[in-house]
Formats: sequence, structure tokens, C-alpha cells
Amino acid sequence: MKTSSRLRNGMGTALLILAALIFLPPLVVDKLDAWHEAPSLLAENSRLIEQCGLGVRVDLSRWFYTYRFSGSNAYAKFRATAISSVCNKSLIVELKKQGNVWQLVEWKDY
Repeated sequence: MKTSSRLRNGMGTALLILAALIFLPPLVVDKLDAWHEAPSLLAENSRLIEQCGLGVRVDLSRWFYTYRFSGSNAYAKFRATAISSVCNKSLIVELKKQGNVWQLVEWKDY
């Protein structure tokens, strides 16, 4: 009986941790400074303006992103959608922070 009880408790704990790893990141993504910088950096990118026009709106996905940091350096990768009157593109956006400035590394269609 002790073994099955411990196994059940361990499985419950594992499910709780798994649920936290799945559902917490989308709740905290809007607290990241890269989340706020990415749409404006992408909307000002000349290559995207050529393809989608000036009035492009960029929406980022809360579910599919990567954020790594070490001291004042950071890296962020988001899935995004660029929407305008002439295009609707799905993108992957990569940003890098050096010092206190975010820079657009690259973006590509997916």
C-alpha cells in the first residue's frame, strides 16, 4: 500500500509540475520587455514593409516563444503574425539584447 500511495502522490506532483510548465509561460510573457519591443521593431523593418506595406500590425503568440537571459544579455524568439491589407504572414522573430537595447536579429516565414 505504501508504494502505490507514493506512486500516486508522485504522479500527482508530476502532473502539477507539467501543468505549471504548460500554462504559466503564456501568463507571464507580457511581463517581458522583449514582448513589447518585438512588434515595433518588426513593424519598422524595411523588408517587411516592402512585403506588407506601411500599416502592418504584428501579433505575437503567447504560446510559442523562447526567452533566455544572462546578465544584461538576452535572446528572445517569438512566433508572430504580420497582418495588413495586402498580406497575412506567419513569422518567426528573433531578438537579441545587448546592454539595454533590443535588436532585431532576423525574421523569417514559417
